[in-house]
Amino acid sequence: MARRFPLGSGLLGQGFLAVAVVAGLLGACEPGAGVASGTGGTGVGGTGVGGAPAGSGGTTGDGSGGALSSGGAVASGGAVGSGGFATGGAPGSGGVGTGGSPGSGGTSVVGSGGAAASGGAGSGGGDAWLSMSETARILPLGDSITAEGSCWRHDLWLKLEDGGITNVDFVGSLTAGDCGGGYDSDHEGHGGVLVTNVTPSEMNSWFSAADADVVLMHFGTNDVWNNVPTQDILDAYTGIVAALRAVNAEVIVLVAQIIPMAEDQCAPCQTSIPALNAALPAWAAEQAQDSSPIFVVDQFTGFDTEADTTDGVHPYTASGADKMASRWFDAIVALY
Repeated sequence: MARRFPLGSGLLGQGFLAVAVVAGLLGACEPGAGVASGTGGTGVGGTGVGGAPAGSGGTTGDGSGGALSSGGAVASGGAVGSGGFATGGAPGSGGVGTGGSPGSGGTSVVGSGGAAASGGAGSGGGDAWLSMSETARILPLGDSITAEGSCWRHDLWLKLEDGGITNVDFVGSLTAGDCGGGYDSDHEGHGGVLVTNVTPSEMNSWFSAADADVVLMHFGTNDVWNNVPTQDILDAYTGIVAALRAVNAEVIVLVAQIIPMAEDQCAPCQTSIPALNAALPAWAAEQAQDSSPIFVVDQFTGFDTEADTTDGVHPYTASGADKMASRWFDAIVALY
């Protein structure tokens, strides 16, 4: 079961990774409340694009180009303060500030009790969410973008191994023999499924068996493709989270701002996907709990539907898989 551990019990304490949230790939983050950005400056609980959390009254450090301030030292007394994970800046007590790591397009975290909180980091201050001493059960959840053929799960597994995070177990009722093997291929990616059509019985079956500590949710592509309103998708996300918590009250949910689709595949999606993504930080802040945070991961920014997909939709290219894996990796690292 996922729970917070004192800082020093995880990767940060072992010196493997001193970055709570690592800079993303390309471009500026999708507009929307709670997504951070910038390369320095002072955050006062505001909202920017790509920065690490700073709190009200908290100050971000010189994060331009580096995840940590002062030549790699942890700023202002710790990588994690009362306001959550602060890379390149002092810990704050709320909001999302500008500056520091991640850079433009990086991982944005939102959630009461999480790395960047709705009004604060929640109780626990300098605690980590996962420990290297316990195995984390990670559930990849979604549609065909998560299903067999989508090699980001393979690439993520290898990135975790290379980063020294080997105490993970991918879980799910489905397995895949794709991407050359050599990884834990369990997942819950259901091609063609709308998140708004997932039934309570399906959720109970999937989630009871998985008993996940961490969920990687990229879900909703088929919904926007079928003109399902943003609020209906958010309501479905709420149902997913409730079902996950019914199995594990301390589950950590990483929800993706979904990748774009090519205009020739879905013209309305050029506005409906950004609208959904922009609504996610506020939804996450509302739904998060002190013991069960929700982190928003930007999979949209810098994703090129021409170079990173085979058909304008699916990330079945090497570059597409690597981009998605890198964003998930950054978000997972931030939990230790």
